[in-house]
Amino acid sequence: MKIIKAKYFQFVFLLVLLGSSCKDSTEKQPVRFLLGFDAIALADDAILMLEKGEINIFSLGFEGNRQGSDDIYFKLDYNDGIQTDIINPSLPDEFDFDIPQGVYNQLSISLELHSQGQGQATIAVDGTVWIDNDEVALRYENFDFITLSKYAINSGSNLAISSSMNPLRGTFLLDSNILFSSISNEEWNNAEISGNHQNPVIRINPDDNMDLYEQINNQILNAFELVIE
Repeated sequence: MKIIKAKYFQFVFLLVLLGSSCKDSTEKQPVRFLLGFDAIALADDAILMLEKGEINIFSLGFEGNRQGSDDIYFKLDYNDGIQTDIINPSLPDEFDFDIPQGVYNQLSISLELHSQGQGQATIAVDGTVWIDNDEVALRYENFDFITLSKYAINSGSNLAISSSMNPLRGTFLLDSNILFSSISNEEWNNAEISGNHQNPVIRINPDDNMDLYEQINNQILNAFELVIE
């Protein structure tokens, strides 16, 4: 009987060791982080509608501070630039990376944006504006260098990231209402229209409708937020 009990306790001890080893191994596994883009639609009473948009990204920086563990920082460079949609949901393969598990009390992602080549914008948005019940195409193009840096977790909050959340999804969410919030209906109606009578377009860039261009540029950073789900 004593021999049987001894073997039983040895077996239980072995199970505990194996369980502990598996737990330690699981805790050391990284979590896959998928970064994408999406947009909040304009209000129903808006006189414009957005159809598509693009962003031109040349680097991605990730920074995370963890409780009781090493802080994390890395940077991914894209020499040829990565273009993706910011109005419709997108999940580029290039923004798929590993991060360590832990309790994060700060997590931020920075994107460096700039134009590449003649006529290629840092951020561009296409849509339609209704002027006196007529449809007018909209083309906004930003050619300025921008660092889009957002916190998903900041001081005063934390998030425990574990393998059970694998993969983890992060989204740069563009609030279209904020992006165009400073432009009144009157300003849209008075905007300079180019093109011909059959294909009118409101172009907003450094050379066309400069006042609208500056207003939108002032709202870009406020219009984006980084959401983790």
